Amino acid sequence: METKLKFRVWDKLTKQHTYPDKGYQGHFMLTLNGEFHNFQNGVGGNEVIVEQWTGLTDKTGRDIYVGDVIEIHSETYNCDVTHEVSFAFGIFGVIFDEGELPMPLLGSEKKMKVIGNIHETDQKIEP
Repeated sequence: METKLKFRVWDKLTKQHTYPDKGYQGHFMLTLNGEFHNFQNGVGGNEVIVEQWTGLTDKTGRDIYVGDVIEIHSETYNCDVTHEVSFAFGIFGVIFDEGELPMPLLGSEKKMKVIGNIHETDQKIEP
């Protein structure tokens, strides 16, 4: 079974994402510590935030990355809620209450929709 890893990089200075797997021809390195370095323009280190693809797509077919803001229907409260996708305890998921294990995305991705990301959205993000 093949596992595909994809990343995107948020540049804090230009305030935009770079998707190295989508035709980006720059020369870059991702260290084992998760640091991104672009050899072409010198961007990297603390100037960027590396976000990993979860391996999942939302109900519209859009890739879901750590840092995305998703809208999901809560059966408990019978309403749509927004949450940030995170990686904690070895799970890609959303954390509803601080200190609790994340709710895994796997199995519910077809019920959610990416509405933005933590850098570009003005949506209220639940804790």
